[in-house]
Amino acid sequence: MKIAVIVDSGCGISKDVVEKQGIFYLPLQINDKKKQYLDGIDLISEEIIEKLKNDEELSTSLPPLGVMEEVLTEIKNQGYDQVVSVTLSSGLSSTMDNLVMMAKELELEILPIETWTTCYLQYYIALQAKKLVDKGYDLSQIKDSLNDQIQTSNTYILPTNLDRLKKGGRLTPLAASMANLLKIKPILSLNKESNGKIDTLDKVRTTSRAIQKMVAKLDGIVDDSYLLIICGTIDSRGAIIETKKLLEEKYPNNDLVIESIAPVISVHTGLECVGIQYIKKVDD
Repeated sequence: MKIAVIVDSGCGISKDVVEKQGIFYLPLQINDKKKQYLDGIDLISEEIIEKLKNDEELSTSLPPLGVMEEVLTEIKNQGYDQVVSVTLSSGLSSTMDNLVMMAKELELEILPIETWTTCYLQYYIALQAKKLVDKGYDLSQIKDSLNDQIQTSNTYILPTNLDRLKKGGRLTPLAASMANLLKIKPILSLNKESNGKIDTLDKVRTTSRAIQKMVAKLDGIVDDSYLLIICGTIDSRGAIIETKKLLEEKYPNNDLVIESIAPVISVHTGLECVGIQYIKKVDD
């Protein structure tokens, strides 16, 4: 069987880079009052930041069904029989369910991987899926291997302003208003334990203390075998630098990746957001 790997734009990596890895790309949508944009194709991070600074009303939605069908049809036309889909958490989007439904209509066998996450960690899981495909693993082996690795992963998010999470329905208006009023910096988590939904993990008074606390939460979990990831909006340079310094001091032997938060995700996290992700690497 010939197996394709597909990832959606929640991964935060551009279409060109994804396709150079031999992975198919599925864009989600970002909407304003005038137009619908394909994430990662029609809009990039800098443009989203500008819209957020102008306080434009933005929302996100699933990949257009026509685009979804087009991508899966191309996969089938290239002779693939099976698909491994690595979409952002089902707790944040129903992309995975819709992709499964569309694949069945096109008579493609599909293995949906529940990542419980988004951003670069999602992309890393897609890269692992492609490695397993290239090594000749079948769908059952790929599922077991990826699920074992995903169990070791986690995502922490530190948004400076909660208004966007409130508007997007990812946080209750009362919780957001109280946090802003009291100038509390909530540390949010996104993982299997939260069912792939954003959950409040802790509350701290200042950004620096919140970053220190995020890094401290890795204690007793992360060792040299883990990949560390810093994700941030392009206007969160100071927080990224501070996080990088702390992680490099504490985990000097670990691989560390710094990537932008996906445009479709920054619509909800808002400006000046930074996050830490980790996952245990698997020996080749």
